[in-house]
Amino acid sequence: MFKFPCENQTVDEIAAYYKKAKAGDCAVIRDTRFNHLEYTMTTVERVDPKTGRVYVKAASSCAAFHAKSGKNCFHPKGQVSLVVPTDAVLGWATANPRGRSQFSMFNKG
Repeated sequence: MFKFPCENQTVDEIAAYYKKAKAGDCAVIRDTRFNHLEYTMTTVERVDPKTGRVYVKAASSCAAFHAKSGKNCFHPKGQVSLVVPTDAVLGWATANPRGRSQFSMFNKG
C-alpha cells in the first residue's frame, strides 16, 4: 500500500509551522486533484497575521492559504493545501517532480 509522505501530519503541526513562517521560508503545496498526487516546493511570499493567511509563490491562482489549517482560502474543501516541508515530503517531491498518477486519498493505493 502506498503511503504518502504527509499523511501523518496533523492540522496542529501545519498551523504551528505556517503561523510562524515568514517571507522566504520554504512552503509545500499538496495537490491531490484528478487521482494524482503532486507536491510543489515553493516559498512563502508574505504572511498576514491580521487575516491569518499565508501567501506563497505559485504558478496557479492557489496562492492564499489559511495559516491555521493549510487549507486553500478560495477552495477550503478542495484538494489543494499546504503541508509542512519535512524531509520526507521534500525527498518525495524531488524524486517525483511531476507527481504520481493513480493515487487516491481514499484508498491510498
